[in-house]
Amino acid sequence: MKDNTGRIVCGYGQCMENSSGVIVCSSQRGGFVTKDSVSGIVCTGGCVEASPSLCQVPK
Repeated sequence: MKDNTGRIVCGYGQCMENSSGVIVCSSQRGGFVTKDSVSGIVCTGGCVEASPSLCQVPK
């Protein structure tokens, strides 16, 4: 995914953009992310901000 500055960012699990434009991802490999009407975004194992360092380069 691209963040609001145009950088490619990734996470350990599924990712989603929050209402502030920040991309957050599940902290668990293969984890899920969903929207919750009360708290916003909920992630398996908790949410962490996406990062370019978590992206894998195909070989």
